[in-house]
Formats: sequence, C-alpha cells, structure tokens
Amino acid sequence: MALFSNNKFLRLLTLSYACLLTLPCFSQQSPRLSVTWNPNIETYFILERIAVERLGNYGYITRETNNAHQPMVKAAFEKFGSYKDSAIGIKAAALLDTLRKIHVFNDMILEALLYTRAFPDTGYRYPLNQAPNNPQREAALRLIQPFFREMQQFYVSAGAGEFLQRHRAFYDGAVHEVAKDIPPGIDRYMEHYYGEKVPAFTVIVNPTMPIAPVEGDFRGVGPSVITDKGKIPFMIMSTSIMLSPLPSLSQYKKFGFDNPAHTVFLTVHEFGHSFVNPHLAPNQEQLEKYSALFTDSLQKVMNAQDIYSWYSCVIEHIVRLGEIRIAEYMKDHTRAQSLRKLHTGDCHFVFIPAMEEKMKVYEQHRQRYPTFNDFLPELLTVFKNFTPAQVNQLATTPGKY
Repeated sequence: MALFSNNKFLRLLTLSYACLLTLPCFSQQSPRLSVTWNPNIETYFILERIAVERLGNYGYITRETNNAHQPMVKAAFEKFGSYKDSAIGIKAAALLDTLRKIHVFNDMILEALLYTRAFPDTGYRYPLNQAPNNPQREAALRLIQPFFREMQQFYVSAGAGEFLQRHRAFYDGAVHEVAKDIPPGIDRYMEHYYGEKVPAFTVIVNPTMPIAPVEGDFRGVGPSVITDKGKIPFMIMSTSIMLSPLPSLSQYKKFGFDNPAHTVFLTVHEFGHSFVNPHLAPNQEQLEKYSALFTDSLQKVMNAQDIYSWYSCVIEHIVRLGEIRIAEYMKDHTRAQSLRKLHTGDCHFVFIPAMEEKMKVYEQHRQRYPTFNDFLPELLTVFKNFTPAQVNQLATTPGKY
C-alpha cells in the first residue's frame, strides 16, 4: 500500500516530550523487536541528497541546506557529491521529480527497498507483488524498480558499500542509542490493542537521511513488508538531535539518536501505520462517500503536513487516534492529553475527538470486535455527522481537545 505517515515528516511536533518519559510497561523488551540499519536505505539517501543538487529542493531540503549537524550526511555528500552530474545522479533526480509530481514521495521507495536483498546482492527477499496494490502504487513501482539496479551498481562501483562499512562504528552507536529507548513491551501493547499478531517488529536507524538544520526537526517512515510468515512492521527514523561538527566520524561519541521521548513517540506512530494502512484500502468505497469533507480549509492545514488527499488524511487521523488510545490503555493519561493537544489543538486533526468517542465502543466490546479491522467500518461512520461547513470552521479555529 502507499504510505502517508511521513513524510509526513511530522514537522509540527510541538508536544512537550517530558511527559512521554514515564511509561507503564511490560517487564522486558520482546525479542521480536530489533533495531538495525539497512545498507540499501543508506545508499538511497546518499543519492537523494545528491539529487537535491540538481533539483534545487526535495521535501524540506534545499541545495543550500547545511547538514554539518548530521555527520554521516555531511561525510557522504563530501565523498559522493560529485556524482550529481553522473548518470546515476541525473537518474535519481529525474525519478524523484517525476514521483513528486504525482504526490508519491520517498516513503514508497523505502517500502519497496525493504523487499530487496541487502546490497551488494541483487533481487528480492520477498515478492513485491504480495503487498496490496492500487493504480498509483503500480504506476510508481514501474518507475522505482528499474532504479534499484542502478543503486546496487552505485553501491559497488562508487564505493558506497565500502564507505558505509568503514563507518560501521557510527552505525553501531546509532543502533545502541535507539535500542535503549524503545519502550519495553510496546510491541505487545500494540498487538493487543489492534488485535493483530505479527512475526516481528524492526526499527531502522537512518543516519544519512537529511533533515533541516533546525532543533527538533526529524523524519520518519512506517512501512510494512508482507512475508511468508506474515506482515512485519518497520520504523525508519532519521536523527533528531543536532550534533556539533568534529574533525572525523571516528571521534563521535553521540550519534544523533539519543532522544528517549522522541523515540517513544515515533515508535507508536510509525508502527501504528502497519496496523492501520492495510485495512483502509478495502474500505475506500465507504470512505469516498465523505470526500467532500476534505474542504479547502482542511486541505490547507493538511498540505502543510505533507498530506494531500482525503484518503491519506483519514489514515493520519486514525494513526494519531491510535497513539492517544494506546496511551490511555497504558494508563499514561498525561501523555494521552498531550497528544490530544498536539494532534487536535495544534495540528487540526479535526475528526479525532469524534473518533475517540467511537473507539471507546471498540475498547468496551472486544468480544464483538476482536480486531481493529472488525471495527473499522463502524469507526468510519463518524464522518456522516459532519458537514463541509463544520469542517471549515474546525480547521480554521483553535482546536478543542
């Protein structure tokens, strides 16, 4: 499925992170949840930064962006920036430009890369056609898949693989910073709340993903991969801490990921997409009945958060709703209220209060609704209680939460 969580890039996160630090939790981390890094995804972001030199901008990054606060981005660009005029640099820029014109961003590229074998190997670990399809996704994949072979060749011939392995200690440090902050038992909380078991959860640290040189900026993606053992949720995350430049990568003792509250927040959000996104597609016909609610005023506030369609607007509402209700389920009422302020008060996800009342029916009748998917058609009925005029008013006035 196409993913909309991101990219997102959750730039309006003004939540007071302090309230996220105390979580009631299961006693230990599940062995099914791992933190790692992915050479294919690192290679993609090296090329994305090169492509910006030709495009002028991509996402929130421009040709003039100074990434000195991200040591791996800076080091990779210093080594490979000259490739902007090579065949791979030209192709990378052309691909990203074509995709963004149809409102497809790098989240779909990252999802597809998770199906591939780790470079320098070629081919796929899992059949890409197992994932749910739609016309937009099919069109995008026809453009994306041929580029993977070009990426693999860049990994080998340009020495990107050697570069990444040479700085393995930096990646090990990044993995450690995130692993220590994943809430113990969060995978089981989420499985129980959504009523769905998965074989594993995987967090991928992404030091080469460029972000703006602004304190608190970050990017995150929440794809899932369909395997023969079932669906595996992934969370791909950039750095979130600005680092002071040092003379060499080997001198860093901090790696840009040591941000406990941010890790908690992003874990629930990004993994939440794997429990929500796949189930919206079968309900798309019901959803389209209410598309008039994606008014000009709502579009304006959603577009500012990289949300460009009614479909993606609903997904993002439901994922954020899940964050709030899971916080309540964990008896962290302070965090739940802070999330309400963020999502409804600050970011104008205007349907969340009504959705939250409806979700209490799901929570109180789990025998009738064993899974979130069983309840989803009922949840979507909240939209029939709104008019476009009401939505316009809600989208242009301070949110009530």
